[in-house]
Amino acid sequence: MANVRDYLKEKEKRQKKPSFEVGYKEKIRSHKLAIFYRAILSALLAAAGVAGLVNARAVDRRWRAVYVLSLCALMMALKISSMFVYFDVSSTPIEWAFSTMLELTVVGIAGAGAALCW
Repeated sequence: MANVRDYLKEKEKRQKKPSFEVGYKEKIRSHKLAIFYRAILSALLAAAGVAGLVNARAVDRRWRAVYVLSLCALMMALKISSMFVYFDVSSTPIEWAFSTMLELTVVGIAGAGAALCW
């Protein structure tokens, strides 16, 4: 009978939550920080795009490369961010990569075309 009691006590100890598990408040705090960093990154990339576009019109047309680069980087950052937020296990990595690369390619070509024709 003592062996059964010891077994049950050990089983209860194993089923208790470990102390290293992250609590609910820490998860919310880390999520808010991630949103803040994404917003800062998006704002910086958008500002770089606007600065590149303004300098391309005012100073030198080579600034178009900065505009196109910041546009593509902004789209990639937003796409990767949405991948982590809206994680879908039903799609395979090939499907995700193809749709992502297709969208980034279209945005890059549209940005380059807008920069060259402007």
